[in-house]
Amino acid sequence: MDDIADFRHISEETISKNSRLMAWKSAPVEGDATITLLNNDTRDTITLQRADKVYINESGTYALAVIKPTFQDIRAAKLAKKSKDKWPKDILIRISSTFKIDTVGEIEKLYFPNKTAEYAYFTTAKRPEPVKDSTSTDSAATPTKKPKEPKEKPLYCLHLSNGDTTFVGYAADVAESADGLRLLFTQKSPETGSERKAMYLYNASTKTVQLLDSAAFDYKKLLLSDKGSYLSWLSISDSVADPAIWHWTLMELRKNVYRKVFSDTLLNGKYFNSYGRWTFSESENRLYLTLYTDRPLHEKPDTTKTDDEKPEFDLYTHTDYYLMTWQLANTDQLKAAGITVLYDLRRNKPIYLTQTPEEMAYYRTDVDQPWILTARNAGLDAGRNWEFPNEFTYFLVNASTGQRVNVVSNLRALAELSPSAKYVLWFDRSELRWKVFRIRDQRTYTIAADIGTQWHDLDHDVPSPPPAYGKAGFTANDSRVWLYDRHHIYAADPEGKQKTILLTTFSDTNHSVRYQPVYRREHYIGENSQNVYLLQRNLHSLEETLISFNTTNNLVSNRRKLNKALHRLQGGEYGQWLLLREESYLNYPEIQTISTDLARIKKWTNTGSQYEGKRRGNVRSFTYSVRLSNDSVVQLRGLVYIDEQQRDKIPAIVYYYERSSDNLHRHYAPRFSRSIINSMIYVSHGYAVIIPDITYSTSNPGQDGLRCVNAAVDEALRRWPQIDSSRLGLNGQSWGGYQTAYIITQTNRFKAAFAGAPVANMTSAYGGIRWGTGHSRITQYEEGQSRIGASLWDDPQAYIRNSPLFYLPNVTTPLLIMHNDRDGAVPYYQGIELFMGLKRLGKPVWMLIYNKEDHNLTQLKNMKDLTLRTLEFYNHFLKGEPMPTWMKDGIPAHRKGL
Repeated sequence: MDDIADFRHISEETISKNSRLMAWKSAPVEGDATITLLNNDTRDTITLQRADKVYINESGTYALAVIKPTFQDIRAAKLAKKSKDKWPKDILIRISSTFKIDTVGEIEKLYFPNKTAEYAYFTTAKRPEPVKDSTSTDSAATPTKKPKEPKEKPLYCLHLSNGDTTFVGYAADVAESADGLRLLFTQKSPETGSERKAMYLYNASTKTVQLLDSAAFDYKKLLLSDKGSYLSWLSISDSVADPAIWHWTLMELRKNVYRKVFSDTLLNGKYFNSYGRWTFSESENRLYLTLYTDRPLHEKPDTTKTDDEKPEFDLYTHTDYYLMTWQLANTDQLKAAGITVLYDLRRNKPIYLTQTPEEMAYYRTDVDQPWILTARNAGLDAGRNWEFPNEFTYFLVNASTGQRVNVVSNLRALAELSPSAKYVLWFDRSELRWKVFRIRDQRTYTIAADIGTQWHDLDHDVPSPPPAYGKAGFTANDSRVWLYDRHHIYAADPEGKQKTILLTTFSDTNHSVRYQPVYRREHYIGENSQNVYLLQRNLHSLEETLISFNTTNNLVSNRRKLNKALHRLQGGEYGQWLLLREESYLNYPEIQTISTDLARIKKWTNTGSQYEGKRRGNVRSFTYSVRLSNDSVVQLRGLVYIDEQQRDKIPAIVYYYERSSDNLHRHYAPRFSRSIINSMIYVSHGYAVIIPDITYSTSNPGQDGLRCVNAAVDEALRRWPQIDSSRLGLNGQSWGGYQTAYIITQTNRFKAAFAGAPVANMTSAYGGIRWGTGHSRITQYEEGQSRIGASLWDDPQAYIRNSPLFYLPNVTTPLLIMHNDRDGAVPYYQGIELFMGLKRLGKPVWMLIYNKEDHNLTQLKNMKDLTLRTLEFYNHFLKGEPMPTWMKDGIPAHRKGL
């Protein structure tokens, strides 16, 4: 376990806009992290000890890093039960591109504007030195009353070029312009004892503070446009008003002076929603805001009744647009709902984008689209809360006039507006065709019909219309849209006039090719460079090749065979270097830089050296055939992780979750388990791990899962005779947990099994709720992963036939269940049903319920615990090791935590 805790992982890669500076973090599960900063101009690096976060400015000339106290110092403070304000402090440092380091000082929170070249802001516990009053006399004078300290932390402005810091104020609320030159903040005046706040504007270039407003008790939605040309905020002057009526202020910078453009509590008779989304466009031409449809509702509790006089209940009705459970899980989203408005700052004119709170507007802030796409869930309009995919009706709204156009109704797919706003694109899952709505003539057309290929996923085995393989996107001026079939990329004409072009003529049906986006801000394919990147995968070996593809002549410029697969490829917004990470089971995805022409490459890390002397085995792929319940025969692929040098018979764990064979070259570094097993860890402990692909026919997920697993195990045992057929374990989480629960009711082949978050009883789970989202689980059974394909009333026998609960008397396999008490995906009473049934029947069963944990574990202490207990469980039943005390004697409630 110490090896897992100490293993250092690379994460949080950061790249400057011009790709000049790159950074990455290396950290163990527990312990002190480091961040390495690379200058691609000089090819120099610097490693910052105990660094937790790094921020690079717009020009790539400076970076800031937050340095944490040591892990042991923090741990000691926790053991001593010190309050957080007594813990060791974070330190902010400033690093130049030549790697000169200056210490800024202690920091609590950093505000780093996303387009800043010169300025950042931070708060700290350290108070500024008081300015001595030069008019005071001597110490014999009558002492003045010491002013009350503000409870807010002091806010400072940091000048990146010279490291100077300037005290700004005691800020309660903060918003900075994207360029960092201006900052809007609110501040209370502790001297007056008033609850009122004041609104200030700080100018970093002049180091001046300007009072903008002082008449409010509270402020919300503080906004500055990217260059500070506009200011916006909501304020409230009556602290006891119910409902709260918010006042919107909009100011514009004219001749270096801010003047009010709008100041009122109503916009065209409608009130402002302070919970909704408010944001400027990057062009500073638009402000998107949210209005209420009616007068805001009361929010304050009834003070005429005591708490024990107020009833508490949730009202469910058959006419609810949203299920009550969804409402309870998404109260913030409901509060934020309203009418979305585009406020044209050039014309001071509001354009209404939506008509009801249920309609959603899909707008971008990085470009000013002439049309805005909106959607309303037509399925919910009809009262159907259980369909998937959702059924949408789409509209277009003219951003200048507010004209509304109906695009498509009752579409069970997602639609997308093209970058130049000439088309709306979607895949029709019933006709299996790509379609566009041409805005110019407001008509719908089928595109790419001249190519005799299949656009839909041929492996789709869920009882719902199949999705498309997908698309790469549009090219410049929306001239072409790149579409995928199973193997290739095609360039289709959205006008339908030109022939569809096969782009990937260099490939064949033994491969698949996909577009690989690289740059952070790329509105269309080829915007940053005429050479774009494609990823070609060999469908047999699953090895991948990175290809530079010229969009002007549709030819390959260069290619690089990867080792073995791509983990990540990313750049800034431009520049001559990309960050590349490639991986295989045995090769950790190290940090490399590669030139944009793929000609030069350099490796910067050696994280994989941590594996020296460790037993990891290797991964192998194998094929097998299965006859499904509907009598069809399918060819599938499985994986085996095994140390082939081991000659003694070894036990094996069979793990599954639908199809996993595409992960042949994925690197699984050792980590504590959130719910599933880590193959490398189990190989190092003397196990083989078998991972079969599973596919299904409709209405028989239990039997089809069993058939696929058995066929894969049979083939693996035939190919690797060192695997001991008498010592096989099962392991699955969620849908895999259901498969485990079902399989052990049908066969005694497996000697130990783990089921995480399993469904035991489909008849009760059918009417349940996914508490994390509030959605009904009906969809999952009728049209989704559970693959029954009918309602409970239309085919009750299918629900019973596929439910493990009804076959529990057959179980002989010892079972370990994990089902946590805040599982938001599978109601944890399903685990209880499984446990209680097995307990009632006298079967060997244990159940772990991690408190305050969701579907997968998030707390490290619990992840460590699960990893250890699962290994101990398998070691006992598959290796003959002594039964651990927790399995033999249990842990009584009064000994919990001891």
